[in-house]
Amino acid sequence: MKLPKSIIQKINNLTGKHFFLYCIIAIIIFGTCLRVIRTFETTYLQRDEILYLMMAESWDQNGFEIVYAKQYIPPMLLYLMRTFKPVFGTYVWAGRSINIISGIFFILGISYITLALFKSRKCAILAALLAAIHPYAVRLSGSCLREGWGLALIAVATAFIMYAIKRKSILCWCGGGLAIGAASLFRYESLEFLLIVLIFWIVCIIKDKYEVLPAFKAFALFSISIALMIFILSLIADIPLNYYTHNLFNYIVAKLQIF
Repeated sequence: MKLPKSIIQKINNLTGKHFFLYCIIAIIIFGTCLRVIRTFETTYLQRDEILYLMMAESWDQNGFEIVYAKQYIPPMLLYLMRTFKPVFGTYVWAGRSINIISGIFFILGISYITLALFKSRKCAILAALLAAIHPYAVRLSGSCLREGWGLALIAVATAFIMYAIKRKSILCWCGGGLAIGAASLFRYESLEFLLIVLIFWIVCIIKDKYEVLPAFKAFALFSISIALMIFILSLIADIPLNYYTHNLFNYIVAKLQIF
């Protein structure tokens, strides 16, 4: 007994054109479930969660300036903990719950990066699956730690940058800059992408891959987008400007003195 042509066509479409999309969606759902299980499984505070809990409570009770007088930890995770505490009951559970969402962006970013590098949807599916089930990635996304969102936003920024290079898209350079700007408020190391992108454009100019003006324009938009995102998020989180102009500057100087 032969199946009707319409049903065969639908099966072919399911296993062909849309198969990659369905696989990524299924992997995201599976990865999110693993992170939810990890969150509820871990009932004790771990690593820096104790510090973040104390800082979030102190921010509410004493204000930002007192908490960050001698602390240089990026403030965005603490802001999310404070904002969503009424929803989830405690600062830590608020941070953990919001961190679960970072796993989705991490999986998407890794899948596109792999697709762009190897031109293979099968490799992209395997990479997405690895990002979904990797124990360390699951632990970061299911914990109240800054690395979860930091890694996720870096993966998204890298995907934007690779697409911008491939398609010569100015808007995607802006998207990459916005993602790095957001990531820097979770992990300051994200700002190292400025140097990486600058070296990329210098090499491209030296090898005559790009002209100077388009390269400068792309790098300028990338840098401006980073600064813009930091400024917008700082306004939203009500972070005083002196945190960047004084406290953070002293932190950078202290780090340089070590070397």
